[in-house]
Amino acid sequence: MIYLKKYQDTLESYYICGVDLQKKYVKLVIQLNPTLSKEIKVTLDDYVQYGLRKGITITKEQLRSFEEHIDSEQLYQRCLHKLSLKDRTVYEMRKWLKETELADYQEVNVLIDKLIQKGYLDDEKLCKEQIQALSNSLYGPKQILSKLKQRGVKENCILACMEQSKLNEYEFALAYATKVLRQSQKSSVIKTKNTIRNKLMTRGYSNSTIENIVSELDYSANQENEDVLLEKLVRKAMKRYERKYCGYDLKTRIFRYCLTQGFHSEDINTVMDRMEWSHDED
Repeated sequence: MIYLKKYQDTLESYYICGVDLQKKYVKLVIQLNPTLSKEIKVTLDDYVQYGLRKGITITKEQLRSFEEHIDSEQLYQRCLHKLSLKDRTVYEMRKWLKETELADYQEVNVLIDKLIQKGYLDDEKLCKEQIQALSNSLYGPKQILSKLKQRGVKENCILACMEQSKLNEYEFALAYATKVLRQSQKSSVIKTKNTIRNKLMTRGYSNSTIENIVSELDYSANQENEDVLLEKLVRKAMKRYERKYCGYDLKTRIFRYCLTQGFHSEDINTVMDRMEWSHDED
């Protein structure tokens, strides 16, 4: 029965009564019967390959083939538009094609292969570009690896591209730490060091690089301001706690708060000793 139907499809033919050449496809008007015509689209490749023009006939089997080809071509064009907006990995494009539900598993594989062959999908090239871009944004190796793995790039590809890029982790970490240091001059040296450590760690730098950076930075601006900052902090804490506490309890609360801000106990005691207290100790 299947062979009979295919044979019948090759016998049934339609007359092309109109041709309209467009930029990305060709519009054909075919005569289905003496009273009914139909407008279809065919790919430029099919138009050239089959010599389609007004006045010739096509079989029903050819018509079905043309319609399948144009559907595939239109989805391919949608892929190109998607990629023109933003570079994507093979994994991201495959996921998007599956979510659109416009192509089955086999068709998705064919489209992905075509995009790779044409150079529109290139995980290695994207990986190298993203490594440079993320490094310039002062991300460390661990974060770069994590971000690219989330985009579906294989770990061995990422590591190989990072090796080829020969990025100077210390240089980028120092630039980021210096930026954090400038923003932390109203904090104690200890708190500033902890802030820099945490931010560098979150940014994806290695522990050895972090410790080298933290130990080599210049904290003189923080040290010069520490006494003034500590006194301001004590007064701020006093305003916060004096409504609920007094005497020894008040001083204890203030002392603990200042410790959490990275100041040394001796410095806190020195500042607190020279201040006037409105409440007597219990």
